[in-house]
Amino acid sequence: CCFGETASKRTISRPIAHELLEANTQRAKTSEYKAFQKLRRVWCEGSFGTLKSKHNLYKTYKRGIEKISEQCLFSALALNLKRIIKVMN
Repeated sequence: CCFGETASKRTISRPIAHELLEANTQRAKTSEYKAFQKLRRVWCEGSFGTLKSKHNLYKTYKRGIEKISEQCLFSALALNLKRIIKVMN
């Protein structure tokens, strides 16, 4: 028998959103998804890494979601201003 002495039946649990997980796994195998992920690495992850390393976002110095959001926005503003100046020159 594949279950214990006290169990009268075998149960298999499955997460609620398992269909979504399977659909996402199938989507991740497409060439369109892979191309988008390459662009995401350049656009999002590169900017976030730069903000963390050079624009004071490695750790927060304020408390509260509003103040931390303000710190993130100011850091992003500084990065964008530097990029604008670089493009203008």
